Amino acid sequence: MTGWLVAELNPWLYSDLESLTLALFSEIREALPKNERWSEAREKVGGFGKAISPLGKVTALFGLDSEGLIQEVSNRISGDTSASAAKHKAEEALRKAGHPVLIVMDDLDRLTPEELLVVFKLVRLVGHLPNVYYLTASTNGPCWTSCNAVSS
Repeated sequence: MTGWLVAELNPWLYSDLESLTLALFSEIREALPKNERWSEAREKVGGFGKAISPLGKVTALFGLDSEGLIQEVSNRISGDTSASAAKHKAEEALRKAGHPVLIVMDDLDRLTPEELLVVFKLVRLVGHLPNVYYLTASTNGPCWTSCNAVSS
């Protein structure tokens, strides 16, 4: 396989940090090919997204019923499911896969200053993964005005 794997994330579609976090990891996971070579990376990226997201949002995203919720709680309690362990596993799998993934985030100028700050924090704090890159796009004026408003 040559070239970049590309995913598109529209942060303005999500109303809260938890939904945006799940969307980010869902998009990264979805960008990875669905074959045997990529199965470990897909699993580990999904695991990291689940580890840092509240159970209610995870169950809604993955369509789990109440029995599934009970099983998910049980799975989280047993074994090593800490966010740092899950991030380390995702990092190793992405490093091993060795293929760049580009996350395109367009129309950032649609966000409020606070939402824009959340997006940048999300990328900086949990989205910093090996071989994952971000392209952000917006109309120049509104985005910089928002950044200045938040920093003031």
